[in-house]
Amino acid sequence: MELEVISAKFDPSGKDYYFDPKGEKYNVGEKLVVSTKNGNDVAEVVKSNFKIDDTTFTEKLEPVLRRLNKKDQEILNLHEKKAKEVFSEAVKIIKNMNLDMKLLKVKYAFEGNKIIFIYSSETRVDFRELLKEFASKFKARIELKQIGIRDEAKMLGGLGPCGREICCGRCLKDFEKVSLKFAKNQGLALNTSKLSGMCGRLMCCLAYENDMYVKTLEKMPKINSKVKTKQGIGVVVYNNILKETVTVKINSDEDTTTLVEFNLTDVEKL
Repeated sequence: MELEVISAKFDPSGKDYYFDPKGEKYNVGEKLVVSTKNGNDVAEVVKSNFKIDDTTFTEKLEPVLRRLNKKDQEILNLHEKKAKEVFSEAVKIIKNMNLDMKLLKVKYAFEGNKIIFIYSSETRVDFRELLKEFASKFKARIELKQIGIRDEAKMLGGLGPCGREICCGRCLKDFEKVSLKFAKNQGLALNTSKLSGMCGRLMCCLAYENDMYVKTLEKMPKINSKVKTKQGIGVVVYNNILKETVTVKINSDEDTTTLVEFNLTDVEKL
């Protein structure tokens, strides 16, 4: 059986979630009030009505309640204004309590009954006293949400070494595990400072073409191995993975050494 859904997200850099459109047609970019397990919230449509197989979707499908109206927008504007004021006060409180945490964002729940404080920290923070202080000061339910350094970069955004907007803030939904082996597969210098993104971790883009590099490397001869070519037997000194060529050192005689670049298909492993 198929279900009709829309896909929407709560934050520009956040994950996509499915919602039940209740037979209504919604277009990309429209803002909607939706039901969630934590109460009502506002989400933006990223994919219009489409069908999914209900056997592959086991979670409860929450409904779309309505399009964002003028009154809803006024509520959002009020929450945004209050959140800025709360942020300033919260930073002062954290500083006075000498807590090792960096406040990144303050957000009001749509229904106004809860304030969410998003922060990062390299250590574990005992925030029991902070919760009491926040609840007393701001007269609302308080939720503290800690995120990692990669999520922090995703939230704040910025430009990567390539000069474009960082991938996690633009297109990545989830973070992949990235290791130095990926850089080694691509023949890059193993300099972590040059391979790191804004978050200080290895750049996510190192994983994009890793599978292709691995498959190509399996076909290529190893460096310093002997190969047979049209010009004789030689030793491999360099592999160009993108061009799929092999540079071979060939000794014509005792005094002459030549470096020749061959197509991978013209080289036979010995």
